[in-house]
Amino acid sequence: MEVCFLYGLDDLSVFYLSFYKIVRKKLLHLRKSIAYSIFS
Repeated sequence: MEVCFLYGLDDLSVFYLSFYKIVRKKLLHLRKSIAYSIFS
């Protein structure tokens, strides 16, 4: 039971980590394009 719970928690954190990486990449790209459109 405890092992299952720990594994589930680990799975969830891995999911959140990959989700955060994707969102961060998109936000960085968005910020770059906004800065580019402002300065150009």
